[in-house]
Amino acid sequence: MLLLLQRIPEQETALQQLLEDQQNKSSANYHAWLTPDQFGKQFGPVDADIRTVTQWLASHGFTSIKVGAGRTVIEFSGNVASVRNAFHAEMHRYFVKGEEHIANVSDPQSPWRCHRLSPVLFLFTISGPSPTSCAPDHSIDRNREQ
Repeated sequence: MLLLLQRIPEQETALQQLLEDQQNKSSANYHAWLTPDQFGKQFGPVDADIRTVTQWLASHGFTSIKVGAGRTVIEFSGNVASVRNAFHAEMHRYFVKGEEHIANVSDPQSPWRCHRLSPVLFLFTISGPSPTSCAPDHSIDRNREQ
């Protein structure tokens, strides 16, 4: 599974500025690309926050915890019951192009809402698409309802 963490607003603003600067020929940051590690240090959570999340995951029985170089994605393993209990997220089976996937149907509840660490955005299976791009075979296209 993947846990995707949101950048704090100041980091997001700085990232948007860097992206603009990298495309601006008159900017000192024109084509000044970052490595994944540089990106993570500049725009990802601080070490203490990463430690808080990884320790919390381990304390809830999740295993194989790996932090991506960009520091906003944490890969981990666990069962459906652990996800339900830890994140208060209901998991459902989805069929996409005849293949079965398991994904959350609602946003996971972040235990860090009162902390400087931004809330979780998505939680989903590695083998399947994100919950925003897959739907049960029997669902209605919500974009057409609007």
